[in-house]
Amino acid sequence: MTFETVTDTSIGVYNSRFVLRAYGAVILSFLGGIQWGMAIRNSDGNARTRQGLAPILTLSIIPSLIGWAGLLVEEPLGFGLLIIGFALVLISDVRAVNKGIAPRWYLRLRYPLTAIVISCLTITAIYKI
Repeated sequence: MTFETVTDTSIGVYNSRFVLRAYGAVILSFLGGIQWGMAIRNSDGNARTRQGLAPILTLSIIPSLIGWAGLLVEEPLGFGLLIIGFALVLISDVRAVNKGIAPRWYLRLRYPLTAIVISCLTITAIYKI
């Protein structure tokens, strides 16, 4: 190994579309983590609550699974899975706000960010940017 190899700052990314899908997968995983955190925060530890908590925690890993599936499949389907994933997480977040699990201000953040992400994914998928 030479000094030049060690100091090379390029990351070898040649496919920006793959990078966008990877970023989408990471963000979906992050959003699933937010849902996990909201469920945990709203748990009071009694047995009745714990029974209701398990399905919520299980559902909160779905965004990660959709994101990583969107990264691993071929491009058109991958972009579609990511778009569906972001839409489903938004629907879940709306339900969480309506149930009082998430703060109302959270949707003021989620609506525009979801619109931007879905727009970017859609434009990239259609126009092969």
